[in-house]
Amino acid sequence: LCGQRGALQNTSIMRVRDTKIFLVSAYHDQREAGQSTRIIGIANRYEPDVLSCHFCCRGHSEILTVTASTYIHSDHFDFPYGTADFLCMEPLDCEPGHVSVQRMRTIPDEEEAEWVFMPVRNRLYMPPIFTQEFSVCISTLFGNYSNVLQFVQAIEMYRILGAGRVTVYNTSCSSELNKVLLYYIKTGLVEVVQWPITDYVQVSKGWHYPEHPGELHYYGQIAALNDCVYRHMYSTRYLVLTDIDEVIIPLKHTNWKDLIQYLNDKYGADIYMFENHVFPYTVSEEFGSKFQAWNAIPGVNIMRHIRREPNQPEVFNPTKMILNPRAVLQTSVHSTLNALGISETVPGDTAIMHHYRSPERPDLPLDSLVVDLTLWRYNATLIRNVNKVLNRVFWNEHFNP
Repeated sequence: LCGQRGALQNTSIMRVRDTKIFLVSAYHDQREAGQSTRIIGIANRYEPDVLSCHFCCRGHSEILTVTASTYIHSDHFDFPYGTADFLCMEPLDCEPGHVSVQRMRTIPDEEEAEWVFMPVRNRLYMPPIFTQEFSVCISTLFGNYSNVLQFVQAIEMYRILGAGRVTVYNTSCSSELNKVLLYYIKTGLVEVVQWPITDYVQVSKGWHYPEHPGELHYYGQIAALNDCVYRHMYSTRYLVLTDIDEVIIPLKHTNWKDLIQYLNDKYGADIYMFENHVFPYTVSEEFGSKFQAWNAIPGVNIMRHIRREPNQPEVFNPTKMILNPRAVLQTSVHSTLNALGISETVPGDTAIMHHYRSPERPDLPLDSLVVDLTLWRYNATLIRNVNKVLNRVFWNEHFNP
């Protein structure tokens, strides 16, 4: 590594020395500004610093230095910290393998030994070789997340609908949920990125400052989503950005592949947005002994929640997305911020997002809720798959994938 100088990144988040800037990952990106390295991070918007990129070039022992351009994402919801891109033009005749980011200043030579270098990813993935048709990004698990049953049901629905990989950003979860994660990691379906954001900044449990206290929006969700877009840039044809309590369900098709083919034929877009529909936890149906085996599993059984709140046309309704990651430069939670392609909101008679959560309008009478049995089209496969996972994780400790 550059003549044995410095150390390799060994955490998913790290601080730039003497700054209030935190780095997540570095990716080669030639789509907009030529041959450049895009570093995804989190920065204090009120205390900016000029940064420099120090490149280790393959086949060379010297370090080449350039000044970084900083771009704070526009969706920071007024919190002091926001997601940021640090863009560094790659030097001519340099194929960067690693980069270290430092505050711009005169640097004594002996300090180079203390630098931490990040791998520059995505350089070897042109042209794209898709190992997955659909991948899913889940950000973030926090607060000792323990909703085991709903987690397994969501992951199995993603699998049924066509996902081949699910990336989960994990700040904290229960021991039971961790067993589930370890099982899915062994199968190859789930990749877990440890997300210790609470070690660095005071995070908010809400979405807007100052009503929701904290320095950074919702456990650094936007930084995690942007990392996930670049992480899967050249390995998956389509990427689904959603939360673990959400599932995008087609109404005219049975899987995401057929849905996207239909949407591409009709709209030819790169980013499809799906409207949110709340299925409140507070209203559930009884199905006799059908789910008796799940009673001992902590969490919500989404199959018992078949009534959703009617949407209000005059009220903003958030969306989640299925997108072509190669068309995205920056994303927020409900839409992209900077994209090379076009976006389209999908009509509610084609597909919607099921959101299983606490009610948005708890005072609605029962007869005003919409009975929606769409999820039950998948009931046989879903129940079988969930039982298989629970059996191997909790009811049978002998498992070899």
